Amino acid sequence: MRDPRQFIQQCRLNWAQAIQSKSLFGKAKIDVAKCLRAAGLTRKTSNLLADIAGNGKVIWGAFVIANTGLLSPGKRDLPAGVLMSLDPYFDTHPLHLSKIAERAHTLRQIRSDRPEIENAARAILDDSFHESDQRLPWVLTDEHEVFFVSTVIQRAMLQGKPVTEKLMPFVINPDHHLANFLLPSIYWPHDVANLRFTTQNVDGKALGWRRHARSQAELDEDRRVALDRPYRPVTEMPKAQRFPAGHIAMTRAAELAVKNIVIEQQIPSPWYLRFGGPEDDSKLDITHAFDPELDRSIESHGVTIIVRKKYKFRTAFEVDTAAEPTLGGFSVNPA
Repeated sequence: MRDPRQFIQQCRLNWAQAIQSKSLFGKAKIDVAKCLRAAGLTRKTSNLLADIAGNGKVIWGAFVIANTGLLSPGKRDLPAGVLMSLDPYFDTHPLHLSKIAERAHTLRQIRSDRPEIENAARAILDDSFHESDQRLPWVLTDEHEVFFVSTVIQRAMLQGKPVTEKLMPFVINPDHHLANFLLPSIYWPHDVANLRFTTQNVDGKALGWRRHARSQAELDEDRRVALDRPYRPVTEMPKAQRFPAGHIAMTRAAELAVKNIVIEQQIPSPWYLRFGGPEDDSKLDITHAFDPELDRSIESHGVTIIVRKKYKFRTAFEVDTAAEPTLGGFSVNPA
């Protein structure tokens, strides 16, 4: 199946059939978490993704940037920046979306005197993979509505295989684009071992690619918004100093998991994620106790991490979700 249009339609059909289930009394129900567990995800991660994007739509996602570890087989979940659109136009013209992703990627090497383009470039250049849900300026997308969205690639979705293609199917919550996940490969068409969709030597005009005509007022609005609300990276430090010794960061998957625990256990605000330190094996705990005399705080993906000032680390750490039930479903890794 080389036609990407047939591919996405089959993905939607397979996913819709898979999530259909029946209760003990024969009543039809949707069970997304069960399907994600069948793909190899843990129960906790499956429940989390099902809660935030379980009723989402299967659409094409085109990679713009990704952690280089995704290019090799592995088990660790890693972040990426992907272009997504709910415009039905891209169901039949996914290669156009991939071409726009290539265009967006070039913003990492060029500078522009147009504020709307420079604003988009700053988001794409932010290698911290900070939460991003930013509509790209019309001038970059042939005036189609396309969003640059951060995501976490759950490696179990690909059965541990590397990311080999720019176009892949995702499930996205239409009302909250950050609530998304890669469609597990077990629900892709069975006659496709590896995707091989390329934009090389593609004649867009012959394929019916078109520009979505926008008014001059809409085009001008892009410029005004970019000037009024410029993109602000999480940190302005150079990449080599982004995670200095003692810094503690979280992946987006870990952030969503922590917030899900807070919701499930009805933990009142304000709350903090305490990083225990070497004396208690980097124990993680949600707490209300914060003493500015004894603790220092670090913001990561909207979660306030606190750690005792007396702990002196020689490296930085990253809190992530874990396949094994250690640290309550989390792992702490050198960053």
